[in-house]
Amino acid sequence: MNNIKIAFVGDIMPGGVLHGISSGYISNRLLTYLNNFDLRIGTLERAIGDNFDFDKRKMKGKKSIIYSKNIDIEKLVLLNIDAVSLANNHVFDLGKDGLYNTFTSERD
Repeated sequence: MNNIKIAFVGDIMPGGVLHGISSGYISNRLLTYLNNFDLRIGTLERAIGDNFDFDKRKMKGKKSIIYSKNIDIEKLVLLNIDAVSLANNHVFDLGKDGLYNTFTSERD
């Protein structure tokens, strides 16, 4: 029986200062390391979406709204991430429509 190597990488927050940058920000050393695993799993620590309303309850409490644009999902592809957990405090930051968009976001 073969062993399966799994990397649990923790929180992933694509976007921010890296929004729109598609190369040169991830070291080859990191990519080589991650590619040594059969599966790479992390927590997507934000909602994904363009043009969604911010969660009204969070805005009332002046809490942080954290999200990434749709194009930033490409960062997960570049890292070769196989699966993400959405169990975090920012998953509803773009409301229910933003949550649905996060579930269905994909890039080629």
